[in-house]
Amino acid sequence: MLRCTLCICVAYAYLLGLYSKFLRPLLFLFLLLLLILLILILLILILLILILLIIIIIIIIIIIIIIIIIIIINIIVIIIVVVIVIIVVVVVVLAVVVIIIISSIIIIVIVIIIINILILLLLLLIIIIIIVIPLISILVLVHQSDLLCAAESSSSLERYVHSFTVSIHHIFL
Repeated sequence: MLRCTLCICVAYAYLLGLYSKFLRPLLFLFLLLLLILLILILLILILLILILLIIIIIIIIIIIIIIIIIIIINIIVIIIVVVIVIIVVVVVVLAVVVIIIISSIIIIVIVIIIINILILLLLLLIIIIIIVIPLISILVLVHQSDLLCAAESSSSLERYVHSFTVSIHHIFL
């Protein structure tokens, strides 16, 4: 378009007869100014393209930084969740172990108490046997002596007492 404009200007200058030595430097200046203007426009366009490229690069860098931050945050969240899960699992396992240990201790204590009670009952039975058997034998001896005495006396009250002691003697034996 610029070229056409220059051609039209040159054509008018020829037609008007103004193309002379005076007009040639003006045309050169005009063309030089147009060239400088084109160079300036090109420089401005290059500058705008560079600015746009810089803005695009900055936006890409910001997006990459945001993506990296999001990835780091996700990794931190995953690590925190894993640590929390591990802590919960460890706490649950420890709780189960503590419950098992406590229940085992309670069962052992109950078994020991039952064994002690059985031993005490056995000792009590042995003591009763040790004490009662001599008492029974003493009672039998006393009763036999009473029987002999009762046989010698013939009163009815003594016979009644004699039969009562004999029945008690049979109960103990």
